Amino acid sequence: MLDLNRLIESVQRNCDLADARHARDATMCNYLLQMRELYCWEEDLPLAAQPGREALATWLTAREARWNGLEDLEFEALAPAAVRHDPFAQAAINRELLPHKLLYSAGYGRFHRPHFFLAALERRDTREGVEILVAGCEYARDLVAAPAAFRDNTIVVRREALRRWLWEKVAFWRSRRGDGALARALATWELEADDAAGFERMVAAETETLILHELGEARAGGLLGARW
Repeated sequence: MLDLNRLIESVQRNCDLADARHARDATMCNYLLQMRELYCWEEDLPLAAQPGREALATWLTAREARWNGLEDLEFEALAPAAVRHDPFAQAAINRELLPHKLLYSAGYGRFHRPHFFLAALERRDTREGVEILVAGCEYARDLVAAPAAFRDNTIVVRREALRRWLWEKVAFWRSRRGDGALARALATWELEADDAAGFERMVAAETETLILHELGEARAGGLLGARW
């Protein structure tokens, strides 16, 4: 029987372990921005909310202390049901989770950094022989939340990560109000006239953009072979 709380705990531990080993590889500026975004996710703050400085500083100190106790440990195997899986066995784990409307992702990103997340499965589709999995609410994640990835003939899109990334662009524009490319792009979504609805239209459209981009990656791989 699936124990969701136990699974979330195990995936989050692996996320924390990956962060313990690699979070401070980033520049100080990027590190602090990423930590701020992770804090907002953990605390489930509204996109427009500003985290309190003292609360954020306290959380950051506690998180770094937690990392110090994890760096030398090994990633934990996952057992959604009876069988234990290597945490990077994404396909095998998802065979057990997808029927429960859950989505798991594991792999390596830039500089061979491990990434994991666990989320609600929002949508499942197939195009051009490629499986498309769209994640909704995220239950466990690491510091760096890439909005989309293609692996093992499967596209995974993280709508929650995409929403946060897009909101950062909107917030940046509102702080500057310049008349540049970003202003013209955002004007397409009529955010001033209907902020919430316009933003959700943007998220839906850019979700499709990510899917098309990753389908392009899949096509390129088919044409160019393993070297791609």
